Amino acid sequence: MTCEITAADLAGSVKTKSDQLNADDLISGALTGRIVRLTRGATPEQPVNIQLSCWHVPWRPCKTERRVLIALWGEDPAAWMGRTLRIQRDAMVAFGGENVGGVRIAGASHIKGEVSVMLNKSKGKKARRTVVEIPPIADAQTVAPILLPKWAEQGNDPLDPDEADEIVKLAASAGVPVEPLTAAHGSPSSWSTETARKIVTRLQEREAAKRGGAK
Repeated sequence: MTCEITAADLAGSVKTKSDQLNADDLISGALTGRIVRLTRGATPEQPVNIQLSCWHVPWRPCKTERRVLIALWGEDPAAWMGRTLRIQRDAMVAFGGENVGGVRIAGASHIKGEVSVMLNKSKGKKARRTVVEIPPIADAQTVAPILLPKWAEQGNDPLDPDEADEIVKLAASAGVPVEPLTAAHGSPSSWSTETARKIVTRLQEREAAKRGGAK
């Protein structure tokens, strides 16, 4: 028996083809990233683009999640810059009477403990959402594994040897030897830009944990 595909190959094959982060991108787990860019959206329904350091396309939060952000951090988007969010897929989010799944905020830095918000769930009904405090990811200027290299921002292309070596060095700068990475993702020669994103996300979380949630 032989297996000629890697976990990265499989993950890349089911990734949504879109110019925004979707709920289906989070089927394999939550994402934790630092807000590195905020821009105006193209439509009234999606007026905000949030670029997280852990993903290659922006997240366009729905009205409900924009309300959560305001409850967490206030109405001035400039104050949100550099703060950390954890987003996850909620399979019970409904549209048109069916559960289609949606992106929901699960954790945030720069809050005290937990923050609960009462939100509209359906006509005449509200539901409580609780967001937990998480450690912030440190400034990109002082911690290496924060932003992905330019070549890894799009697609799921194979890394060339120099690019793979760059990721290995990035991990080493965070104190992660290459052996755990190869155990989890295969040899660097088989890595893709999708794998690079996953590795950098884990390094971000490691750096945040090492700082113990200090604000």
